Amino acid sequence: MVNTCETVSNEAIQLIPYYLEVNNLDSAAYYTKIWEEKCGRNKFNERIKLLLSIEDDSFTQFMIDYSAYVFLLDDLADHQINQLIDTVYQNPNNFYNQYYNPADLILSFDEASRTFSKKLLQKLTNDGMSLCDLRYQLLTLYAGEVEAFQQSINSPQCSDGRLPQLINQLIDNIKSKKLVHVALSTGVWIPTGNVSVLGAHPSIGFLFGGGTEKYTFDLSAEFRFINSKNNYTTRYQGNLITTDYFFGGFAGLNVTRTMLSIGKSNLHVGIGAGIDGIDVVESDTDNDIDGKSILSFNANAGVGYRYINDKGSYSGIDVRYNFVQYDNYPGTSFSGNTISVRLTFGLIANDKRRRQLSDINRLFGNL
Repeated sequence: MVNTCETVSNEAIQLIPYYLEVNNLDSAAYYTKIWEEKCGRNKFNERIKLLLSIEDDSFTQFMIDYSAYVFLLDDLADHQINQLIDTVYQNPNNFYNQYYNPADLILSFDEASRTFSKKLLQKLTNDGMSLCDLRYQLLTLYAGEVEAFQQSINSPQCSDGRLPQLINQLIDNIKSKKLVHVALSTGVWIPTGNVSVLGAHPSIGFLFGGGTEKYTFDLSAEFRFINSKNNYTTRYQGNLITTDYFFGGFAGLNVTRTMLSIGKSNLHVGIGAGIDGIDVVESDTDNDIDGKSILSFNANAGVGYRYINDKGSYSGIDVRYNFVQYDNYPGTSFSGNTISVRLTFGLIANDKRRRQLSDINRLFGNL
């Protein structure tokens, strides 16, 4: 008979629980070894290999590589799901039979490894094993003592351990994924210097872009409306005319960097650049009137605040100082800079990233 992966797996999953029960650990180790050789590493043979290495004192932290870590995540998720199933179903075997083939073998294997883990945990705890010991964390997980496992992982005194470091690396990798940023804004545009003749104007706008936890890069547009509070003169078709017409706008790129985060609040600084404009004559195609716009390069900088909700939506305020140079010669001087104050309502999110972080918090107990 050829020893295929399937035949070796079936033998191992039936015999290993028996060998653990009768304490024939050499045979359990043998079947674990050939199981891995024929089928590769999986969460079942990895679990037994680690348990046996802890039992014979050959375990080292370097045995927990990335693959082993992924198997641990899978085992932890299984324990939590099983707890839910056992709570909801009067006869969990009926549920398992729908998804596992053969269900009894999987359940027997899990129960045998849990029992072995509990005995080993009790023995080593009596010998003085600390809750920060990697062996303690593995044994509490394999024994199904999820709360004890989570308490160890979350304990500040255990933060330098192998598993907390791997978890933090995973969290950092998830958080490094790019975010989508969209926002609407409303506010007020306040001119200074000679351009203050135009008066303050309400504004509306939007931002669209993306970024990371610290940086966002956005294309932005803003529109300002309501006529000027004062009349002013401007050259139009060779003549100086007097008008109070006003419509303004900005289009450009904004970059923000978070400087301080406390809970759901963050403070950020930002810079931007783009094209700024003021319409001083309204176009009217029906009456064949061409409009006139005064354009300027806009370089701006400022600060802002955001309150970010759990799913990434936020409300905030920012203040920008805009360096502009509107040329209205020989009309009323528009020299001076402007200030923009905006209320923003937006979303900074990546749904997949949010779900992954939620899963990590569920697995490890709100890190």
